[in-house]
Amino acid sequence: MIAKVTGKFDRVYKNSLIVDVAGIGFKIAVPARILNRKAAQGETVSLYTYTYVREDTLSLYGFDTLEELSLFETLLAIAGVGPKTALSVISSGGRDEIAQAILNGDVDFFTTIPGVGRKTAQRIIIDLKATLGADKGTDLFEVVSPAYEETVQALRQFGFTQSEARESLRTIKGKGKMTTEQLIKEALKTIGK
Repeated sequence: MIAKVTGKFDRVYKNSLIVDVAGIGFKIAVPARILNRKAAQGETVSLYTYTYVREDTLSLYGFDTLEELSLFETLLAIAGVGPKTALSVISSGGRDEIAQAILNGDVDFFTTIPGVGRKTAQRIIIDLKATLGADKGTDLFEVVSPAYEETVQALRQFGFTQSEARESLRTIKGKGKMTTEQLIKEALKTIGK
């Protein structure tokens, strides 16, 4: 299994990056956000990868963060979701948007993604809630948002305990669309009540 690829950006080819590693070009399918970055030829790129193997194909899928890779792997575990669909889901929005759609049971968010019909969208929502613990009292936002952990750390720097910080974030409405700075302000208001 190839877990990470670091090399020189060569070119974009059919919704994938070609990354040159010691003279070998790896074709890595990536989310649209990565494709839209304008990397210069020869620029160093580093991607966490998922190696997809079937009897007729061997493909690499690349991500900027381990969190995105983990979400991709979780999506693959859902019946009816293959790597192309999982990549489309990740390309459809940021982790916060996806988390918010799951928390809200927003089937329409997922049905706008190519390859995702109503039944698959419902299955994604149900399975991700169960897999990521949203039905067990764990906030899905905690699992998929980097802003969450940054906010908890900032609140701890202000002298609050870990549990106080986490509890204040649980009560904030619309947190999936907020920046770390906005979350800190809202959390401080909540703690101050």
